[in-house]
Formats: sequence, structure tokens, C-alpha cells
Amino acid sequence: MARFGVVVGRTTSDQLWTPSVGTASRDGYLVGGFAEVGLSGESVSVRVEGDYVQRGAIVERDHEGAPVAGEIRTEYLSFALHVKLSKSIGPLSVHIALGPTMDQLLRNRSTPVLEQVLYEKKTTSLGIGLGGGFSLHLSDRLIPEFDIRLTEGLSPAYVGSFTTVRNRSLEFLLRFGVPRSLS
Repeated sequence: MARFGVVVGRTTSDQLWTPSVGTASRDGYLVGGFAEVGLSGESVSVRVEGDYVQRGAIVERDHEGAPVAGEIRTEYLSFALHVKLSKSIGPLSVHIALGPTMDQLLRNRSTPVLEQVLYEKKTTSLGIGLGGGFSLHLSDRLIPEFDIRLTEGLSPAYVGSFTTVRNRSLEFLLRFGVPRSLS
């Protein structure tokens, strides 16, 4: 059995600077599609997902604590491959999912002060996603699912002469999937 569908959501993103600077979160959106194939009954499946996602941060202080007024807003085409473990209780199913992600840079917007510091924007960055949620099997035609997922950048999204920057994003997702038989 497989499920195919759409995913929409809201993101709250931050950035991890090395050395550390003071940042605040940015909100954004996520929209995409997914396919999920069961491997072991209904308890283990693999989900492949492709999304348009917005990430970024507001930079408030530099590494010495001096005020900085800067912001970064990036748009990515994001791909995820997650193993999903589920447990059903009647029409309710709870799950956790874990796996790698890859973000492909589509567009970057940042204030000029940060453009001077971050001279290299990585076109591809790798990460890992960990999430959980629940779904309701209301009918055989449409299965809504709610997820909360943390996507942690493992490779730099930006590089500067004295700094590297990774993305971190908390995502609140709503999926609508349609079951299909693979035979």
C-alpha cells in the first residue's frame, strides 16, 4: 500500500552561527508533495517528500555582543527521505519519522551588512529531520495527518571569512494523503 499527497505548513527558522551571534527566528511557509510506501504492514514505511520551504533568521548582535540590524530570508527546494514508525489505535495512528534532508537554494535575500560577512551561499546544504504526529483514517479516500518536525542543518548554508552558518527549522505540517494500491 502507498499514499500520495500534498503537504502545507508553517516554519519557524533560526540560524546557528559559529562563532555564536544573537539571532531571532523568522516565520515562513512550506508547500509540497509526498509519497509514502509501507514496508512492514502499517507499522514501518518510507516517505519521500519534495517541498518549497522558506528559512532564515534576524541577526541582532554580532559575536562580540554589538548590535547588528540584519536579516536573511532564503527559499529552498527541500527533499526529505524519512523512515516512519507508526502505531494504530482504531482510526487514530501515531508516528515518528527520521531521516536525511537536502536543501537546494532557490533564492537568497539578506541585508547588505550581512552580504559583506557571508561571502559564500552554499547552493546545497544537508540536514536531518526528526518529527512526530498523528493521522486520522476517516475514509479510504483521504487521510489527514498532522506533523511537528525539527529540521537541523548538518552542513553550512553560508560561509564567511570568520564564520559558518547552519539552518534550523521547526515545522508545523498538515498532510492530505490518498491511499493507492501498488499492485
